[in-house]
Amino acid sequence: MRIRILALMCVIVLVMTACGKESQEGTGCRCCSNGCSCCRCAEQTIVIEDANKVLGLTTEETKPIEGMTPATVTDESESTEVMSEVQESTSEEEPEVATTVEQIQEPVEVKDLTEGEKEARRQFVQQLAQQRETLYALPNSVDKMNQIAQIDTMIIQNNPYDFSEKHISFIGDSITESVGGKIDENGKRISYVDYVQDYLNIGEVLNRGSAGRMYTVYGGEDYSFVKKLDSTLYALSDATVIFLGVNDYLSEQQDKRYGEQNVDSYSDAGYCGALRATMKYLKNNFADRDIFFVLVYNVDRNVNATYTDATPAPTLKEFMDIQKAYAEHYGFHVIDIYSTGIMDLSDAAIEATYTADGLHPNDSGNVALAQHIAAELVLYYSQK
Repeated sequence: MRIRILALMCVIVLVMTACGKESQEGTGCRCCSNGCSCCRCAEQTIVIEDANKVLGLTTEETKPIEGMTPATVTDESESTEVMSEVQESTSEEEPEVATTVEQIQEPVEVKDLTEGEKEARRQFVQQLAQQRETLYALPNSVDKMNQIAQIDTMIIQNNPYDFSEKHISFIGDSITESVGGKIDENGKRISYVDYVQDYLNIGEVLNRGSAGRMYTVYGGEDYSFVKKLDSTLYALSDATVIFLGVNDYLSEQQDKRYGEQNVDSYSDAGYCGALRATMKYLKNNFADRDIFFVLVYNVDRNVNATYTDATPAPTLKEFMDIQKAYAEHYGFHVIDIYSTGIMDLSDAAIEATYTADGLHPNDSGNVALAQHIAAELVLYYSQK
């Protein structure tokens, strides 16, 4: 038992060095932006409680320990036993610490973190991502979305990457434009893009969402991304997030083409051809930038369209699967909303809660999308 206590306390000391502001005790402890119990920051209780809900632990199982941050609460099977051991070894030495509002300092900004602090956060967000992965297999529901959102929120709260100098472009259709979303007092639509910027403190974002946009030309060349690459992409962006494909699927034009699926094909016809042409262009002209493809949520729509080269008509899943396969082939990062079950509109409660019209996100839907996209950006950049 003594060996286990000493080993765990070594972990605690490591995490304590990854804090960000001075305690009020003169102990030398520094607190991260979410707080730590050595200086009893108010934010600590909130994060621990959220972790309890997400990981399925009771309050008694995860009672905060002196000097321990959320990053050390990772194993449900041993949490009660190990924590009680440490509590027994430290209960007599625990000092009383004042927790007045005046003593709680502002959270440290990411750019002010030390490398040790960033590394502690990197490890924690990866642990959170592993926990979140287990939720994806659950039946799609509002409750599942809430559980995923809790972990996404904690990933964002523990972001180790400084986005304050980043310029990120978001290219999409009416979902990105925020048709159906909240409108502020100035008449501006509030998109998931706005929330992502706020969550990550991104230096500058460019929202190039346009209703009706698609990869192909079924809506006319003005709506086709592949025909407007030069004018739509912003060359000075550090990263580009592309959230397209649902209108290609929903278009009810007759005699559509799905296109040649072979990733090495030179054809640019149909949906698959437009995807290949887009990704080849990005690879050739934006190889030094970060490119993300977001796979749309399940819109649960039957489409009255015919195809000249596909029988039966391809499903939305097939549309998203081929987009994912191409993106991974060309080395782009995929944010897979479709297969994770987020915003799955085949669930009536999700549709009623998160959409304005059964398709476009309302404000709650934009928040849900933003939380997940922001968390994915954190996970990606935390490894760079």
